Amino acid sequence: MFITNLKTGCFFLLLIFIIQISFDVPKKSFAQSEQLKITKPYIKVIGKNAKSAAGYMVIENLGGEKITLFEAVGDFGFTMLHTSEEKDGVVSMIHLDNVDIEKGKKVKFVPGGLHIMFVGITEDLSKASKKNILLKFKNSETSFTKTISFEVKAK
Repeated sequence: MFITNLKTGCFFLLLIFIIQISFDVPKKSFAQSEQLKITKPYIKVIGKNAKSAAGYMVIENLGGEKITLFEAVGDFGFTMLHTSEEKDGVVSMIHLDNVDIEKGKKVKFVPGGLHIMFVGITEDLSKASKKNILLKFKNSETSFTKTISFEVKAK
C-alpha cells in the first residue's frame, strides 16, 4: 500500500510539473515577443495578379540580448528573407537564412536592401488592404512568433 501511494504521489507531482511547464512557456514566448517593436510594415505589389512582391518594416529590439528573425510566413505564397546587393552596376537578391537584430538596435527592411520576398503568390493582392504575416524569432533561450498586419500598397 505504501508503494501504491508513493507511485500515485510521484504521478501527481509529475503531472503538476508538466502543467506548470506548459503554462510557463507561453508566458515566456509572449514576454519575448514584447521585446520587439515592429513599425511601418507594408507589402509592395506591382501590377494586378503579380506573382511576387516584397515586404518591408522596421524591427527594433527593446530587449537585453540579440534576437534573430529566421522565418516569415504568409498564407498567399512562399516567403524568403532577402537582401539586395549591387555589384558592377548589377543588382541581385541574396537569400538569407536569418536576420540578427542586436540588443537596443533597429533593422530596417527597405527597398533596395533587406526585405521579405513573396513568390508564387496565389491571389490578387492588389485587392487586399492588409495581410497578416507570421514572423518567427529566436534568442538564446527560446523561439517565439509575432503576427504582424502588413498594409498592402499596390501600384
